[in-house]
Amino acid sequence: MAEEEKTREQLLQELAVLRQRMAELTAVDVECKEAKAAAARHREALQGQPHALNERVKELQCLYAIARLVERESALEDVLQGVVELLPPAWQYAEIVAARLTWEGREFQTANWRATPWQQSAALHVHGRPVGTVDVAYLEEGLPGAEEPFLAEEQDLLQAVAERVGRIVERMQAEEALRDSQHMLQTILDSIPAAVFWKDRDSIYLGGNRTWLEAVGLESSEEVVGKSDYDLSWEKEQADSFREYDRRVMEIGIPESGIIEPYLRADGTRAWAETNKVPLRDTEGRVIGVLGTYEDITERKRAEAALRCSLEETEHSRRLLLALSQAAQAVQRARTSDEVYQTIGDEIGRLGYQATIFTLTDDRASLAASYMTFTPELLRAAEKLTGLSACDYRFRLEPGGFYERLVAGGKPVFSDPGAGPLAEALPRPMRPLAGRLATRLGVEKAIYVPLQIGGETQALLTVMGADLTEASVPAMAVFANQAATALENAQLFQQVRAGQQRSRQLAGQVISAQEEERQHLARELHDELGQALTAMTLNLAEVERNLPSELAPVLREKLAETRSLVDETLNQVRQLALDLRPSILDDLGLGAALRWYTNRYVQRLDVDVQLEVTGLQERLAPAVETTLYRVAQEALTNIARHAQASRVRLHLARQASAVVLLIQDDGRGFDVAEVVAPTASGSGAGLMGMSERAALLGGTLDIQSRPGQGTRLLIEIPLPGREGA
Repeated sequence: MAEEEKTREQLLQELAVLRQRMAELTAVDVECKEAKAAAARHREALQGQPHALNERVKELQCLYAIARLVERESALEDVLQGVVELLPPAWQYAEIVAARLTWEGREFQTANWRATPWQQSAALHVHGRPVGTVDVAYLEEGLPGAEEPFLAEEQDLLQAVAERVGRIVERMQAEEALRDSQHMLQTILDSIPAAVFWKDRDSIYLGGNRTWLEAVGLESSEEVVGKSDYDLSWEKEQADSFREYDRRVMEIGIPESGIIEPYLRADGTRAWAETNKVPLRDTEGRVIGVLGTYEDITERKRAEAALRCSLEETEHSRRLLLALSQAAQAVQRARTSDEVYQTIGDEIGRLGYQATIFTLTDDRASLAASYMTFTPELLRAAEKLTGLSACDYRFRLEPGGFYERLVAGGKPVFSDPGAGPLAEALPRPMRPLAGRLATRLGVEKAIYVPLQIGGETQALLTVMGADLTEASVPAMAVFANQAATALENAQLFQQVRAGQQRSRQLAGQVISAQEEERQHLARELHDELGQALTAMTLNLAEVERNLPSELAPVLREKLAETRSLVDETLNQVRQLALDLRPSILDDLGLGAALRWYTNRYVQRLDVDVQLEVTGLQERLAPAVETTLYRVAQEALTNIARHAQASRVRLHLARQASAVVLLIQDDGRGFDVAEVVAPTASGSGAGLMGMSERAALLGGTLDIQSRPGQGTRLLIEIPLPGREGA
């Protein structure tokens, strides 16, 4: 009985415990039901917020898709049509939205486009000029729950799209102009009679003009790109020689002119070629390749061989040939037409002869004196005798006359006495004085040699001297051929230099467009996305304040976590906007922008940065301020990534005619030649970009660095005059 009583008491105790647990579970169940009810009420309160956020996300996706479209499509028409197709999904009732874009009288529209009473438009501007519109229309009225068919955010989005399309058109037009310039440069090179080719630092061909491609048996420039001399029809010894000259030109940095070598033609015949090679340099003056001109001189070599046999008969002929050969080498060093003419005259004068160079006028109807070697005393005597001025003297070609036949025939002519051709160069009333004038000037004997480029006479060289003979004509012809080659090279270099200048101008326009796009994106991130995120933060804070105290702590933690995430995103957006284009640069100028940037730099990194600004009481030109800011930004970024420096010093100073920015660090330094050398990894791209920015403004960038001894950058940009604030 005692055991039964004991068992009964244990059961009663366990039953009491079970009842207590049932009561606790019932209380928990009540709390869960109340929490679910509260959560349901707050879900209803938050239903509108995801919808608004989803609409903003759609708008951002539209802008992002437009950016991706520009990267994917190369034709402007395809880009404009693609923009139209991207617009409807960004509107709140996409299924009944149609879009259209008009540009320069052309229309791009969705398949369902039609004009309706429910439309909104934004003007499209290119370089500040209205060129069309971007239109969005709803195809039905009576949209549910809307007093107006379009949201204010949708009008802002349409305006943003119109502005972005305008900038896209500007950029693509600038890129097309750059391609046209490159095509024009190739066209110019193809029109040059001389063969032209160019190689990179490793003697790999980058291209050639039509004349050179035909000479080596190729049809297009694409066939030679990426090939070396060993891949062409040359023999190995020839290829070795060609590459050795390439190496010398690129290492020494001095042009090699008049390189005459035998070679094997594409058809298997042996011939002679004369090549001129000059180093190709980038904007910093570094040699990045070699440019060459090539001419098949087989016939000339045969003529020279025959000439040598003839001139060996007399000592005078030997001396003349040697002297003319040396003179031709001097002429090859001239780089402009005027230098060529002067060098020809000077070299002829050193041989004891007189020389006159006449050039054909643009209408090819007259010859104009470009250079004379006569002494001032002789010229004054001739002017006194004839009453004519030797300066800027010109005369017309007489139909069927001596000079017209000479220009048309292109062959050298010996004249003894020289008074006959001289008379034709004088006005008719003065022609009886031709004999006396020839005696006074010492031109009784003369050799007239046309200077031809591409088979067409461009100028006329007249060599005068008492000891000239018919046997001297071949030597003078050889000299004239080399002088004509020098003249052609000078014209070629001028054309190439003009093309490079045009390419540099277009590159400047592209950089300017990039800066404008950075400024717009920074403003758009700050004004559009920043405001939206701020509104979300406020809304989330309001929801958190209004939550009932009995609400589950987990939900409160989630709301707080969401609000913290939105705050972090807002800070990142603001940071990105500042990195793209700090407004302080436009508002307060370069000095204030550099102080702001270096302060941020110090906060992020454990580096002592000292900034000194002198002489900037007045604002610099916007282009100069932007260039110096970007250079400083790139330099400090490189220091943070690579230098391992503890101290950095920046000194910005405005001088009388230039503004100078010095950036120095005590980091580990580097080998300048190794870093700036072109490589596949692009290790020196930052330094090259800084140098190119400075060069576009006529400035220079000096880099001094050695491993273990820090780095010193000095950029100097000239100031043409006082800049307004």
